[in-house]
Amino acid sequence: EEETVVNVRLKKGDELLKLTDGLLVYYQDGCKITFNKEVNLELLKDGFYIDKRISKRQFQIQREIIQDFLEKKIKIDHIESLLVNPDTIRTPVLANVTFNNPDLERTEKEQPNNNQVKAVKKAVGNQNIFLIQGPPGTGKTTVIAEIIEQLAAKGEKILVAGQNHVAVDNVLEKIAKIHHLNLLRVGNPERIDKELVQYSIDNLVEDYKVDYAAFVNNQLLLSKKYLELKTSDEGVFLESFNKAVNEVSSKYGKLKDVYKERHFILRDGLNELSPKEISEAILSLANWIESAKNEYEILLRPLIYNSVDVVFATCIGIKTDQIFRNTNFKFDTVIIDEAGKANIAETLVAIELGKKVILVGDQMQLPPYMDSSLIDEREAGSFPKSPYGSNFLQDEIIHALKTSFFEFIINRINADRFPKENKEMLNYQHRMHPHIGEFVSESFYNGLVQMGSRTHLKRIDLPTPFNKEVVFFDTSNSENPYEQNDGYSAKNNTEAEAISEIILPRLFEHNISPGSIAIIAPYKSQVANIQHFIRNSSLCNFKNIDISTLDSFQGKEYDIILFSFTRSVDHKKAPTINGKKKFSKVGFLDDARRLNVAFSRAKKKLILVGNSVTLTDHKSHYDGLFNYTQLFKKLVQLSNKASIGNFVNIADLHDFKPPFEAFIEHHKDGDIVTGQVKMIGKNANGIFGLFIKIDRVDCLLPWSFMSPDFKTKIESFSPGTDMRVKIYKIEKEAQRVTVKLPDESPPLKIIKPVRKVSFWDANISKLTRNGRCKGVVKTKAPFGYFILLECGLQGLLHLSQVRRNQQYQEGQTLEVIVLKIDNNKRQIDLGI
Repeated sequence: EEETVVNVRLKKGDELLKLTDGLLVYYQDGCKITFNKEVNLELLKDGFYIDKRISKRQFQIQREIIQDFLEKKIKIDHIESLLVNPDTIRTPVLANVTFNNPDLERTEKEQPNNNQVKAVKKAVGNQNIFLIQGPPGTGKTTVIAEIIEQLAAKGEKILVAGQNHVAVDNVLEKIAKIHHLNLLRVGNPERIDKELVQYSIDNLVEDYKVDYAAFVNNQLLLSKKYLELKTSDEGVFLESFNKAVNEVSSKYGKLKDVYKERHFILRDGLNELSPKEISEAILSLANWIESAKNEYEILLRPLIYNSVDVVFATCIGIKTDQIFRNTNFKFDTVIIDEAGKANIAETLVAIELGKKVILVGDQMQLPPYMDSSLIDEREAGSFPKSPYGSNFLQDEIIHALKTSFFEFIINRINADRFPKENKEMLNYQHRMHPHIGEFVSESFYNGLVQMGSRTHLKRIDLPTPFNKEVVFFDTSNSENPYEQNDGYSAKNNTEAEAISEIILPRLFEHNISPGSIAIIAPYKSQVANIQHFIRNSSLCNFKNIDISTLDSFQGKEYDIILFSFTRSVDHKKAPTINGKKKFSKVGFLDDARRLNVAFSRAKKKLILVGNSVTLTDHKSHYDGLFNYTQLFKKLVQLSNKASIGNFVNIADLHDFKPPFEAFIEHHKDGDIVTGQVKMIGKNANGIFGLFIKIDRVDCLLPWSFMSPDFKTKIESFSPGTDMRVKIYKIEKEAQRVTVKLPDESPPLKIIKPVRKVSFWDANISKLTRNGRCKGVVKTKAPFGYFILLECGLQGLLHLSQVRRNQQYQEGQTLEVIVLKIDNNKRQIDLGI
């Protein structure tokens, strides 16, 4: 269950007007919106739009930070002076470290040019500010964990902040394995990973209460021990007392060192007192223990805060904690993860709390999220409505909200206004197969990211066309490859249908788990469109596949990524305005950072679906800041390179018809066919039948159709055994096939395996290239007509073979020419 604050909008003309805001709660089987004010539901019956917004509390904290910064109330002189006077910046010392992580220790020896090693050493030797750029899959979380462990060993107190909870919890999960560190997770427990919520303050207090009670009682026992030993010889006295401290301390848990230190502080304090004063102190302590039993939780909290080694929180979340909000607490080092996604206000919140800063991010991945309500002049709490809003143009406000502090510093480094030594880029990726990783490196990082030594093993062996790492399904010659617009966002039915009816079924057929696949689209409308097509697909329904827009995928990885480009336009139909053609641009696709995130989520296969003509046409792009035309041309070239990819024309994939649809075209009730045993069907009541796969369809031989002797031998059938059966009944509506044993087959004996002859092999010899035959139009597709030939096989009459404006109807008989027979793909191309 997850909560998100959203704006609710209605469409009026070309504008989306805000109706209200509310709380969107996601459940496993749906979601619920609670509106913040009473809403006339009649207004919503024709549909409405929602978009995410930050919470009022987050907004309030960000606005306070910006105002405090402008009024010089934020104590970040140590950082501000570095920006105003770059000469004052001290470059990091290359620290001499012994690595705790064996992988990094091995990397130092085997790959001296691997910047992971240098990044850790520079971070440990950081003297004010240091940046680590972490391209996809380069192990930045591993680097952060090592830096934390190294700095904590030096006695530093560290804050690990992140732009979101997932980023923070990823680091905490690694650090939690280091048992000697005291860790604290600040933030709403409901937003923290359930495995890590044990580190929130309330849970820590609960865990430490027993130890704390023992500590308080031990203070009393040790005081009495001190008084008892006071008259002894000084040498014996100290040895005996220290031994007693060590004995009681050995039974403490996580805060053992803290409690032990307090016991020695007690010893030093008692040393200043006379025996009489010690007796009085013991009495007072005993009375206090009795009266304070119900206040242990209150007393324990400051002890935990003071003893913590590493605090974890989101950039905004750290300020929701009363201790860090209302005290002058300073960390030795603040590490901000996903710093490229944190806007300047979010970053300032965390920076204020640290003496030194380490920013870890990547300006070539997703930028900060900008809530549109922050710049909406109609919103009472927006920045333009604030006392400072009138001092800035809206473009300046948008630029500030969309630019991270990380990117701001990177830009200064690139302009030689900040020392390059204060930044290190991780340069070996370990996530992607090299055929994917090298494309990402060359396209977005000037080829500076190299491939890890074992990345070539990131493979899934599948038959063509999925036998390569980069597969491009081109829709350009489909009947209607073009996008549709719902007034708010773009969608593309051809791409959604190709994914749900062609690509996914073939992957599932080869035992690819839905959990290893993610589908990314750049528009919410296309995400919803693909979900709709999948729900209505008999081949994909009930498959739990992660489908979302780009913004929710940073930090995630999957074996297979399907990317729907969505945008597809016909530039020949571009309108003429003031004597010039007005060409449609591809919008979100012209954002290198988003494309980088999309492509780099794939570990083993990157499957792309789109119109290659639109994508590679310079008229589709703004190529001023980044050559997008060249990027998409390179992508198409890559998929055409035989050793790396496959470029597949969707219109040619008529053999990818859904299994049941293909089955009923080739089979009828009463046919005797050969199938393969798949499995025995069992439920709570026992065996109910035998499943036999026939031409990619699971058919059932019911228990009631078997003779008693056959039933006793059913367990001896192994999966894959060939068996001849008779089709008893095809139920088209339920898409179900029931079979029985052929009448001529002996039902009491197990049928010997026979060599399977496919329907194709049995009938293809009846056709000859350039020969003529008759056929019936079965279905019309976006790219042509499927024709059922006299021999029972099906061929494609492509639109390119049909005269313009010529239309054929389903059931119409045609005389066609066999242009091409492809036995490997089992395809027949036809002409008129």
